[in-house]
Amino acid sequence: MNIQNITGLEKPLEKLVDVVSEGLGVVINSYFEFDVKKIKRVGEAEAQIEKNKIISEAEGHSEAVQIIKRAEKRFALEQYNKQVNLENIIAGAKEILEGEEVSDEPVDKDWAFRFMNIAQDIGREDMQELLSRILAGEIKQPSTFSLRTLDFIKNLSKNDLIAFKKFAVISSSDSSIYISKDNANTGFSNITYTEIMEMVETGFIQPSLSTISKLGDMKKDEIYEFIFKDNQHLNFKFIEDTNNIQLPVLCLTVIGKEIASLLDIGEDKKYFFDYISDLREYFITKNMEYIESNSKLP
Repeated sequence: MNIQNITGLEKPLEKLVDVVSEGLGVVINSYFEFDVKKIKRVGEAEAQIEKNKIISEAEGHSEAVQIIKRAEKRFALEQYNKQVNLENIIAGAKEILEGEEVSDEPVDKDWAFRFMNIAQDIGREDMQELLSRILAGEIKQPSTFSLRTLDFIKNLSKNDLIAFKKFAVISSSDSSIYISKDNANTGFSNITYTEIMEMVETGFIQPSLSTISKLGDMKKDEIYEFIFKDNQHLNFKFIEDTNNIQLPVLCLTVIGKEIASLLDIGEDKKYFFDYISDLREYFITKNMEYIESNSKLP
């Protein structure tokens, strides 16, 4: 990663340098390049102790010496892979931060250290992209992503992330997923009950399937606005006075909310619009009529 001397860097990159330095426990050199020797962990010190024990016990045994040499090569390869993982993630965060406004608040040192320890072991490209967004988001506004979410991500499979995206693209700004039926016991809008339960078990969705969003008493022609992903605004008005309006919802967990914020609609727009169409049909039964949005809905 060839980046110009850090002297005079714009604020987002300066803060990225600070966070990386805190997380790795080293001072970044003048060209923001990473010296593999400087990021070796306690794990290497422990490995050296074990290596010395083996050597003392195996002196004169050529077979044991060969084992040690293979172990050294394996350790070097592990360090190399960790280095590549870190640099990919940090480079991705740098691209996201360029030209962005960032908070003056420093990133928590424990958060930075935990992030770097997790990031170095993540080799999947999709997860590296996610971690780049998390790092950039935390630099822009510290405390955006919890330590619990970092720990959750390191065990997140590709299939888990793909399955959750189906829910994330229809989540609202209040971390709710409005159900287009009276309840979710048989699924809704191309989402099966099994898929819902899988998201509950994984930790993306709160376990209660009977949660409701209370709108209260609404007057005729009163407008209620729903805000979804990518700032999609949908407005509905009430066609008559309606008392004690309650809408069934699924609620994202804190982890689900934080990860959903990193995912955009992208190629899932058709799925999103199909869901909105189902939602509009259901809202008719609640005396709600769709009137406008900032999107080109079908």
